[in-house]
Amino acid sequence: MKMTVLGLSVGDTITAPTPFSGTAEIVGFRYHTSRNTGRTCMVADYVTHDGKASFDPVEKLRPLKISEAPKADTGPSASNIREFCGYLRNCTDAQVRGVYEKEKHAGREVYATLAEVEGERRGLIFFD
Repeated sequence: MKMTVLGLSVGDTITAPTPFSGTAEIVGFRYHTSRNTGRTCMVADYVTHDGKASFDPVEKLRPLKISEAPKADTGPSASNIREFCGYLRNCTDAQVRGVYEKEKHAGREVYATLAEVEGERRGLIFFD
């Protein structure tokens, strides 16, 4: 299970705090008591891109988190494809044509292609 503290998780990338530059990766969390103030707080241990290790209070690092890049759309799952093919097999010829046109118009190429394949299996001809 991935540990998360105040929105930061092990493995997150942050902008390296001063005096470092570049980026750093969170590698763990722990409690730390300051020798100067005696105050105990949760800190995040991190390693910079050039291998320097340090720690800072989680509150200080949270605003430095770099947002994750959006995940690429990988299309429908194998399960969704099987389910859609089963649906198409139960459609009438007119319904298969309608599904093809709807999916093509919506830009869902995978589903449009599946409908086209089902139509070809039935001997239907599609006109674009």
